[in-house]
Amino acid sequence: MDDLPSTGALHVAFARSPVAHARIDAVDLADAVTVPGVAAVVTQAELGLAPLTPPMENPHAVSTPRPLLADGAVRFVGEPVAAVAADSRYAAEDAAELVDIVYDDLPVVSDVEAALDGGATVHGYASNVLYDARVEAGDPDAAFSAAAAVVERTFVNPRYAAMPIEPRGAVAVPDGEDLRLWSSTQAPHKLAQIVAELLGLQRDAVVVVTPDVGGGFGQKAHAYPEEIVVAWLARRLGRPLRAGATTRRHRPRGRRSAVRCSLFAVRCSLSLSLSLSLFAIVGVALANFVQTIGAAILIAATAWIAWAGQRGRVEDPAHRV
Repeated sequence: MDDLPSTGALHVAFARSPVAHARIDAVDLADAVTVPGVAAVVTQAELGLAPLTPPMENPHAVSTPRPLLADGAVRFVGEPVAAVAADSRYAAEDAAELVDIVYDDLPVVSDVEAALDGGATVHGYASNVLYDARVEAGDPDAAFSAAAAVVERTFVNPRYAAMPIEPRGAVAVPDGEDLRLWSSTQAPHKLAQIVAELLGLQRDAVVVVTPDVGGGFGQKAHAYPEEIVVAWLARRLGRPLRAGATTRRHRPRGRRSAVRCSLFAVRCSLSLSLSLSLFAIVGVALANFVQTIGAAILIAATAWIAWAGQRGRVEDPAHRV
């Protein structure tokens, strides 16, 4: 994205939260706006745009709004609180570091068990559970009591995140009432629709151009707050704007899943019942297709147990692993 020519473009940097969960008591922009070359410093109060809200067709899923800039609280490390536009990247970064934010720390959780015990709920949420679906067929209790053997396994998919060679980036150029946005995205049509909706523009007034993308792996298949903010600032200031994340500031959302499985059998290699519990950590904002990841893990776990049964792994009638 840095190779794209854009004469007279301002550079955008973001003041981000260094803490995982806290109320925002105050934001002082006085020092940031005095940095030479700074054209604008904005918070959510000035931005005034609606949050990103993923569409959810599943009635069991909670659609979690994500503000473009943190509003009243931060909910993960790296959440943007303020945006700075300046005539150089150096000035923008320097000014972003001078944004004075006062935090009042809130409790944090880092694993499923802690998130489910109700001791610390994400600020603004009624519960930490974003998706809960339960399916039962047959009589599992009877199958369990009649089982000659029980095999239990837990499969843990460790927390991981996509790290493409090229981090996310965007260049926004206003053209009257229209807007052209270059973005390192995997979903240009979806991004154009979201930008148009949030900025109150006609859909055909927004054109998103995707140059060669230096890796994505699904992580760039979403609209991100930074892209919307850059587009808004370009229209507000009437100038081209560009924003590019470094690898350190890329901060993709990670996920972690665990599947607990129980197989009830009457004799070796013959299963009567299968019980699976899937727990997935998806962060504070639920992506609209993240549930398929859990389904894939569940299928893999089921396949493993079926294979283990065929291989004669269920051997000891009194054995519980």
